[in-house]
Amino acid sequence: METPAAVPAPAAPATAVPTHTAPQFPSLEPLLNTLGGIWGPPTTIPNMFNDFPYSPFNKGDRINRAADWTYPAPYQQRGRYPGRVAEPARPKEDEFHLVDTQKKAPKPWGTRRYAHVQHSFRAPRGIAPNQFQRRRQMDDRNRVVRVASIDVKPDWKCLNQYSFANFQKAQTTPPRADHRDEVDTVVDAGAVKFYDDVMERASTSAPRQLAAADVSVPNVATLDDPIIRELAGNEELGANVFITDKVLSALMISARSVFSWDVVVEKFQGKTFFYTRENSTLDLDTVSENSHEPPPDEKDSINGAMNLSIEATHVNHLFQHQALVQEGEAATYSRPNPFLKEGEQLVPHGYRYRRFRLGEAVVLVRCEVDAVSRRDGQTMTLRGLLEHGSGTLAWRQKLDNSRGAVLANELKNNSNKLAKWTAEAILAGTDRFRFGFVSRVGRENTHHVVLGTETYSPLDFAQQCNINPANLWGVAKMYFDAVAQVPDGKYVFLKDPNKSTVRLYAVPADTFVDEEPEEPEEEPAAEGEDA
Repeated sequence: METPAAVPAPAAPATAVPTHTAPQFPSLEPLLNTLGGIWGPPTTIPNMFNDFPYSPFNKGDRINRAADWTYPAPYQQRGRYPGRVAEPARPKEDEFHLVDTQKKAPKPWGTRRYAHVQHSFRAPRGIAPNQFQRRRQMDDRNRVVRVASIDVKPDWKCLNQYSFANFQKAQTTPPRADHRDEVDTVVDAGAVKFYDDVMERASTSAPRQLAAADVSVPNVATLDDPIIRELAGNEELGANVFITDKVLSALMISARSVFSWDVVVEKFQGKTFFYTRENSTLDLDTVSENSHEPPPDEKDSINGAMNLSIEATHVNHLFQHQALVQEGEAATYSRPNPFLKEGEQLVPHGYRYRRFRLGEAVVLVRCEVDAVSRRDGQTMTLRGLLEHGSGTLAWRQKLDNSRGAVLANELKNNSNKLAKWTAEAILAGTDRFRFGFVSRVGRENTHHVVLGTETYSPLDFAQQCNINPANLWGVAKMYFDAVAQVPDGKYVFLKDPNKSTVRLYAVPADTFVDEEPEEPEEEPAAEGEDA
């Protein structure tokens, strides 16, 4: 096929306006080739097209855009589709800048903001370390390693352990006091005296001397209580768990404890008995247990942890005794005091043996009633708080004007003790919870005065202590269920001294059994010797 000849352009008329020169396009003639009478591309690619990129595309793709000022920047830097060659980036306009006048939010204050400071500072040679290093050294130096309340023997077997986080989440429906089939008083014993209203007149300007007296409060274990032994043999009662209010309250509030403690459990013939060892730490009232700086374990100091606990327990007994009208008895229960011995002076108490139904566990609890109001006959639980002189709030300056601040400080530093007292009042079913503020006279621990008293309803004070009855009984149910799953034998619940954990140990049957040493027999004197 012959290529048509180019037709010459006609000459422009003389009167026409001169036009621009038309663009000149390269001739396509060298690119075409005749192959069997069909037009087509050449078999070889000319050198002028070797550097042109090529990429496949779909029919729906946009090959190019004309005057698109809104073309997104990410597509300028990289191809829109994988494998596609990126288009060259458009030049940036340096003359135009967008100014942001909006204020930026400040960075949060904390260790993350200044994390680089701790690593960037280096103490020069011969100079003490920086403040962060000194703080770490002081924290390591002040870290106290506490000792367990009892030594774990090699023949003890750890069956399970429970974290405080599980105790805090425990919930169950508490027994209802207005339902006799869930809560009832089986036996009451002892005698209760009237509360002395003179104690309410105590103040910082007119304190009342806490007189010393040779009195004591009986601390009889569960297995040694004759009434509990009698009720344990009563099958019609249906009780299968026997415990005292002090032990049960300690288990209910165990998630707040800091110091180590232990509770012994004996299970036989379908009956379970919870009790404390002789001279157990649970029998003492702790002081500043939940404080940031708890008392040190110094045996020679009157402000040591053990000496303060002994002092606080003694002060509590003296306050209970002095807050009563000593002449006459207000109420005498059906049975006499089972712990009264001849020639021994005890702080008068009334004992209620109450039965609580908690699922499959029928719990019999020995509870205490401390006093009765002369005005309306309401029962009371009496306790004494101790100020030993190292607190942040001085009671003599703050108690009359800022009693709420003093109480809030005690709720923070003695959270475990106050919560246990509140649980004891709830278990006993008393109408009022009254406690006194007792302080030292001088720096000695032998003389004390009462600076004031405060009265609350046990349930109202439980709300101030952030106590939920459903959580109290939920924790108790965890302990009861743990023992229900093990066979008959002797066990120990031990709170770890340095961790928020309670462990259950299986111990031999003869553990904690006091064996009296046998006295050596006197040999007869030999003949010729003086007897």
